[in-house]
Amino acid sequence: MTNFLLGVDPGLRTGVCIIGYTATEFYLQTFDDIGDGVDGFIAFWEHQKLGFRAHNTTIVMEDFITREGKFGLDHTPERVIGAVKALAAQRNIPVVMRPPSGRLKQAPDAILRALNVYLAGKGNRNAKEAVRHCVAFLKAQKHPAILAAFDKEE
Repeated sequence: MTNFLLGVDPGLRTGVCIIGYTATEFYLQTFDDIGDGVDGFIAFWEHQKLGFRAHNTTIVMEDFITREGKFGLDHTPERVIGAVKALAAQRNIPVVMRPPSGRLKQAPDAILRALNVYLAGKGNRNAKEAVRHCVAFLKAQKHPAILAAFDKEE
């Protein structure tokens, strides 16, 4: 049976991806970069733009640490996280939070390339981060295809 991960990198521009996987296979089904913060994500969810299935899906989402940025405090990621958790709870979809730091150590670009899930270009930056969270999650779950990619890189 194929299971799915809905990867979420929350923010004003929220990166999303859907990863399909079985016990031995792993593939990027689709990805997107959704604008407009919470409203954009809710619209995505309501229209099920990427067609994920609730019964065999886990959401893997980056957690957020509030810190002042170049333009002051931005609480948009926290709001998106709250919306994702509320929407997931309505469908009994588990949500796994991933740490916000050390992303390149958790799933470097070389690993994403080896797995054929690297997304090039600035327009895909947030979606690439969503993919990275999913890869790091499956590595922690000891998924064979992911572990094999990491073994080749060492």
